Amino acid sequence: MKRLLFPALAMLAVMGGTTRVAAQPGWFPLISGTPADLNAVYFIDAETGYVVGDGGLIMRSIDGGITWATQPSGVTEDLNDLYFFTMDMEVY
Repeated sequence: MKRLLFPALAMLAVMGGTTRVAAQPGWFPLISGTPADLNAVYFIDAETGYVVGDGGLIMRSIDGGITWATQPSGVTEDLNDLYFFTMDMEVY
């Protein structure tokens, strides 16, 4: 299984993928529950976030990244980024 580092992964997304991240208290590794590579993460608020990855993977968290549930994408291509224009309109 791949490990998901949250909020380190979120910080990397915000910083544009730079390799240097300052350590913050309370950060810890989490198990993503998927063998797929995870490519991008986006949180629309403090609790609700999405991660996308290889093979059309989309996962959603509604508890600040503690747990993740797979969401249907309808595609098998790798998803490399995502963005929300509004709270109700996402783009993968």
